[in-house]
Amino acid sequence: MASPTGSYLLVRDKRHSIRLRVPLDLVPRLGRAELVRALGTSDRRSARFVVAGVALRLRLFWAMVRKTPPLTPEELRRIADDWLRAALADQWKLLERGDFADAMAPAGLDAAERRAYSAYMFGLDADLTADRIVEGDYRRFDTDAGQLLSVAGHGERRGTQERAILSRLMLERFADLQRTKLAWAEGNVGSVPPQLISRTSMPTTTAARDHAGDGAEAAPCPKPASRSIAEAGEIFVASMRQRRIKEKHVIDVQSDLKLLVEAFGSERHVAEVTASDAGRLWEALRSLPPHFRRHPLLEGLGLFEKAEKARELGLRPLGYRTVNSYFRTLSNLFEQERKAAQVPSNPFHGTRERKPPRFVKQVKTFTATELEMLFASPLFQGAKSTAKPYDAGDHLVSDWRFWAPLIALMTGARIGEIAQLSPGDIRVEQGFAVLDINEAAGKTLKNAATARLIPLHDVLVELGLMRLAAERVAAKSLRLLPGMPVPIHGDPGKAPGQWMSERFLPRMKLKTRAGLGFHSFRHTLKTLLRNAQVPDSVSNNVCGHDKRTVGDDYGSIDLAAMKSGLIAIKLPDSLLRLGPRHVD
Repeated sequence: MASPTGSYLLVRDKRHSIRLRVPLDLVPRLGRAELVRALGTSDRRSARFVVAGVALRLRLFWAMVRKTPPLTPEELRRIADDWLRAALADQWKLLERGDFADAMAPAGLDAAERRAYSAYMFGLDADLTADRIVEGDYRRFDTDAGQLLSVAGHGERRGTQERAILSRLMLERFADLQRTKLAWAEGNVGSVPPQLISRTSMPTTTAARDHAGDGAEAAPCPKPASRSIAEAGEIFVASMRQRRIKEKHVIDVQSDLKLLVEAFGSERHVAEVTASDAGRLWEALRSLPPHFRRHPLLEGLGLFEKAEKARELGLRPLGYRTVNSYFRTLSNLFEQERKAAQVPSNPFHGTRERKPPRFVKQVKTFTATELEMLFASPLFQGAKSTAKPYDAGDHLVSDWRFWAPLIALMTGARIGEIAQLSPGDIRVEQGFAVLDINEAAGKTLKNAATARLIPLHDVLVELGLMRLAAERVAAKSLRLLPGMPVPIHGDPGKAPGQWMSERFLPRMKLKTRAGLGFHSFRHTLKTLLRNAQVPDSVSNNVCGHDKRTVGDDYGSIDLAAMKSGLIAIKLPDSLLRLGPRHVD
């Protein structure tokens, strides 16, 4: 008689495993055609003894599985959501107590400072935990999933597809838990994971047929009330954060989504927004001027009223790129709602503003004359006071408004990079005074290529940038440049960028064309380097531009080559007349 264990024993690398073929009627339930488990032995006799015992009980095991009612995806999601809800409550208590990582708090803090430190550490813990989550590594939650199933009265269900699905759901919710904690720590205490945002359930056709009975014609599923515009926007933004989209882009999208609320109200349902509404909004957007939300001539008016008034006044409308950006965001929102069966179609799909004829590319580089005028202004040559930098006088301004344009022009650094500089980022490396663009101490970069060392131009050293860094280190200052504005919505370069584009350049009558701003110093440096016959490979390393070809990955550009390129550029005479500056 053949051994009953012959078809169950499997040998791999001299290690024995048991292989159980799953009955065909249970394959959909378990999600696999066979089960394989290691026996932890290389001894064939011991392995055959274990397998024989399993074979004798196998029919009873399959019968037990058949008797266990399957769990629906909705039941599994409810179990995972309940777990997330309990975890959120526990973490909220930790934040509320204000003593998270209390033992690590510096001495001498008062009660308010200790709570602020606690919130900071709470958010840092969430950020670090989220970074350690490996996408797809749901097995780390297998044991917890078994315990949840057991507590819910369903048994642990080892090896079942239901337990694997629950493990994946728990991984997703664990990641959202950390992002919610981080949002709380940053002051957004109203943040809620997307899974816990209430939704209207929609009965399936199968469920309706089961309720009516076999053979009966199923009643059509009732059309659910779709989400409101506000709810859809919240879920869309939450999904962006779940995909780890940069916070700056998330803030931009939130601003774009306000357009929908301003046009139709936050309570209107997305299913009620028609193609006609989209067309009406399109026409309005093409008439609105830049900064229409705070335009002095349009105050107190609704969105469509603003568009009508702007047409009457002949105000310059938004550029075609801005219009397309708004509608791209709205189209993405409604495409997500369409996939979630909240709307039958996307009313914003395919809507796009064409580039106007005879479109002239914006020249974002300062001319030689404009540079001469810029550095001849009172801000650089002598102002009435720090508070009056646009009026000529004897006071030498030495805060970030003086240093940031100079650093931008002579290093090619972005304003977001300059705004985050710490005193230690100015140092001597390989015999050269350098500026270090890095991600240390929580700083953010545009991409990996932007982390770099840039040799300082001799003029920056003569003006006292190295001395400024030493003084700021001695004063234990967090930032290199004095008085640098705080980030707006997580964007460190937004406030100084607005100051340059909307205040300084217009006040000095240098806002001669669209596109001029802080980034123009970066464009100007590239032009000056090319005019000095400096190879693009050198200027790309200075400015931190991505490599364009495979050949760019070979070899490297050293500090000496970059320094030679920088000192070869022609600087305006008004800049060369500047004298050393001291901290106010």
